[in-house]
Amino acid sequence: MSYGKIRANFIEHNSAGSVPTEYVVEGTVKAKVAADPAASIYSNSSINITSGVDEGTGDYKYNLTNNLARNVAQEYCSGTAMGNSACVRIKTAESSTSVMDIESMNSSFSTVDAAHAMGCWGDLA
Repeated sequence: MSYGKIRANFIEHNSAGSVPTEYVVEGTVKAKVAADPAASIYSNSSINITSGVDEGTGDYKYNLTNNLARNVAQEYCSGTAMGNSACVRIKTAESSTSVMDIESMNSSFSTVDAAHAMGCWGDLA
């Protein structure tokens, strides 16, 4: 069996030529944001995020650099919030292939501002 090798963001395959790794590598996060609303809307450790908007208490919208093939809400997303015993969820009605819209909530399901992180796995468009 022959395996490809990685070279400067490309995978060389013996029979298919070269393919950009972002289209091939499964299991890697396609968009990631880490934010602290008290400091700034999003951090430098984000991946595939061009900008973020604080839309109100516990309501954050992040614009993707490269679109996903399907709506963010249809992909596998996982997030966490720190402080206020909060959790994070994807807002399905306002997410799209180019927008990750999230909400942080406390244990009573009321929106609260909280530092948060969210990752999304799927296929790029």
